[in-house]
Amino acid sequence: MSLRLNAAAVRVYDALKSRPGANPRTSDARDTEALGAIQGRLRELVSSYRIGGHDGPAGAVYVFWTEILREVNNGAFDDLLDRL
Repeated sequence: MSLRLNAAAVRVYDALKSRPGANPRTSDARDTEALGAIQGRLRELVSSYRIGGHDGPAGAVYVFWTEILREVNNGAFDDLLDRL
């Protein structure tokens, strides 16, 4: 499934919140600074060809969730856990 980069960042945030070592969720609100860091990491992964991405309308970037989930499971975002 292909997602816009910002929607993928929200899904990564939620996936990271459920990982061991993350701070427990206290509300449904998401930290915008952490989301920005996740979006930056996703852009890095796209530019290094670790995940596939393609341009959509109005300059939006679309990425594939299965590839992102693989990177989440491989620990590509673990250094961001303390920001959540």
